[in-house]
Amino acid sequence: EVHADQGSRIKQGDLLITLDNLDLSARLRELTGQLVQYRERQRSIEARRSGVRLTEREQLEIQSGLVEAASAIEHTDRQIKLLQERIDRLRIVAPADGVVTSWNVAQTLLNRTVIAGDALMQQIEPADPWNIELKIPEDRAGYIVRHLSELAEGEPFRVEFVLATEPEHRYTGFLVSLSERTELSSDIHVVRAVVALDPDNLPPLRDGAAVKARLNCGKSRAGFVWFRELIEVIQTYWWY
Repeated sequence: EVHADQGSRIKQGDLLITLDNLDLSARLRELTGQLVQYRERQRSIEARRSGVRLTEREQLEIQSGLVEAASAIEHTDRQIKLLQERIDRLRIVAPADGVVTSWNVAQTLLNRTVIAGDALMQQIEPADPWNIELKIPEDRAGYIVRHLSELAEGEPFRVEFVLATEPEHRYTGFLVSLSERTELSSDIHVVRAVVALDPDNLPPLRDGAAVKARLNCGKSRAGFVWFRELIEVIQTYWWY
């Protein structure tokens, strides 16, 4: 069941999605039936020893049966509680206040098989600060690191960018973090970076919008700027 769709304003703790796991439901019914049987057996054994004169052997058998039934009840009850916890986790609630941005959630999710780790829905809080996430090719990240070391303390690292939806307008931002590791993305190695938007020059805010960015790494000789890629290829093969 889907309880929220694209554009829905949600509060922390609101029920968003209820998943269904047929295996868990069937197992819960099975264990519940077993628990009923064990308790009936326990009551039956207790009834045998009330108001009847029993031999010592019969008393031992009844006591053993009661211990066995109590152990089975405790074990089954514990299994039911653990299973119920797993079933309760099938109710997905909002982790924070926000707005659902996923498109056509019901059509996307209904009758679909999902596994742990699948992304079901995305939400944002439009009132919070917006950032740009960049994937910088690995061969260009070194210039950024070098320029960061050259900046004075507190001096911002200026970034210019355009939106795919508005390529004719330029906007500005400031680099706030650069990943310490390289990762593979779309068959190329990249370094991730986060850019904060200039509050005095905000672009149209759209979650997931594509961005092309230019990071100002300082000045260099014109020849190197024009033929940087060729020079780097020659340097790479010269050394190796």
